[in-house]
Amino acid sequence: MKRIFSPILSFLLLASMAVNLSSCLKKDFDTPPDESSVDPHLKVTHTIAQLKSLPQTQIDSNVVISGIVCMDDRSGNYYKKIVIQDSTGGIEVLIDQTNLYTDYPVGRKIYIKCKGLSLGSYHGLSQLGNAPDAQGSLTMINGTTVGDYIVKATFPNKIKVDTLSYSDLKVPGQNVNRLNTLVAIRDVQFADADAGVPYAPPTATFNRSLATCSASGGIVVRSSNYANFQPILTPTGQGVIVGLYTRYDDAAQLIIRDTTDVRMYNPRCGNGATSLITIDSVRKLFTGGTVTLETYKITGVVISDKSTGNQQPQNLVLQQGDRGIVLRFTGTHTFNLGDSLTVNVTGGALAEYNSLLQISGLQTGAAFKSGTGTIVPRVTTIAQINSNFEAWESTLVKIANVTFPSGSYSGNKVISDGSGSITLYTIATATFANDNLPTGTKTITGITGQFGTTKQIQVRNLTDIQ
Repeated sequence: MKRIFSPILSFLLLASMAVNLSSCLKKDFDTPPDESSVDPHLKVTHTIAQLKSLPQTQIDSNVVISGIVCMDDRSGNYYKKIVIQDSTGGIEVLIDQTNLYTDYPVGRKIYIKCKGLSLGSYHGLSQLGNAPDAQGSLTMINGTTVGDYIVKATFPNKIKVDTLSYSDLKVPGQNVNRLNTLVAIRDVQFADADAGVPYAPPTATFNRSLATCSASGGIVVRSSNYANFQPILTPTGQGVIVGLYTRYDDAAQLIIRDTTDVRMYNPRCGNGATSLITIDSVRKLFTGGTVTLETYKITGVVISDKSTGNQQPQNLVLQQGDRGIVLRFTGTHTFNLGDSLTVNVTGGALAEYNSLLQISGLQTGAAFKSGTGTIVPRVTTIAQINSNFEAWESTLVKIANVTFPSGSYSGNKVISDGSGSITLYTIATATFANDNLPTGTKTITGITGQFGTTKQIQVRNLTDIQ
């Protein structure tokens, strides 16, 4: 006998199947559970200090430690390792895995089941990892088995950071319990040679020395060339730095997590207390011979523009009110047009170079940027400049109705405004040196200077010609 399904019966059967299927499937998938508040409460058998006191060999007993991650690899300043600390100390954990911060970010509590792992040290710094290689260095915990040893717990957790002085931490052998823990050092600055420069060169891990007003050479900030802050310039001020306290044999090292660990916002110190003096007062100290400046600092706004190369890279022109002066550093500086600076000129040589007064012999770290500012140029004529040249030297002026000779900017070119003439000087390597001088009458803004008996004006960039 043939069985015939009516269209209505078929529709009802399909609808029933669809309902049953939809009851088995969810329209939205569940998100992974949030384990940030879950603590498995493993039984901890040892503090980190007790673990580090064990023989440096493979651990064959059921040792369990816990701690808070205080250093991860988020910034790239650490690679394939994390550091944890508890109230007794810290230890470095070697893991053959990248992007560890996704599982073990700074602030996460973890447990480590140490049985089967090995204790070791690297130039005096305790480590936990796998069995040593042929050279005796610990190998890394395999990334595929790391879950057998490390158990994640709550996140985030506050990390205790002790604030200490530079002298407190200068000798790592006297601070063994602080190694591999976060510390803060107060009243510190980068040494003169290491202030205002990249944290590391692009090709190598590098050390930058820290200093105080009375001490230097004992603690370095060590930064990887793979850190995402590698090209950022070290601050030129003084303040507080937070970092992981480590050692390399007898040398104390600090490793920052990122640049937010560095808070050096105060003016840096020199050799003792400094007195604020005006640029006008500094200029008046010069009487004909070289003057070694006492414990002074000056302030002002940078009126030169290093970006166009029309000043020597070690030089800048600083103006305060209606007085200015050339500063010459021992290396290439990093300050830009419009930066407001406080400069420790203690020990600087105040002297004329080819008749131009300058302070030379300054470390780049002696200058501290406090903000930005604006100097309004003095509106004048060439005749007035020539009549007041010594007083107006190294200041910003503005001259209208200026005519130019033909040719390029490069070298010495005599310009006039109807009241007199002055030499427009442009360094041959300036970015605009080979551009043609303008035609017709223009308004020019520039910095007054001199070379021997020649009175000069220099433009900073081509926007100075209007």
